[in-house]
Amino acid sequence: MIVEGRDFDPTPARNRRGDNRLSGDQKAGLGYFIYGKKQQSVSPIVGGILMMTVSYFIASALLMSLLSLGIAGGVYILVKRGY
Repeated sequence: MIVEGRDFDPTPARNRRGDNRLSGDQKAGLGYFIYGKKQQSVSPIVGGILMMTVSYFIASALLMSLLSLGIAGGVYILVKRGY
């Protein structure tokens, strides 16, 4: 796919080897999403979607994991405050 004259590969950075398995961050994000949907809480749903989409934009495993931990911490704080 060509986006603004550049090649764009829509596959997640960690799954470019050709496997269709979810990465650890995507699994955690899916868990947050399902939890938020069952509890009818917006914060875990948004956090889960963010965790699942991080792997599409960041290739570094360390940076991706740190960002996912930050998102998880943010969701925890928001849920504790009642959001």
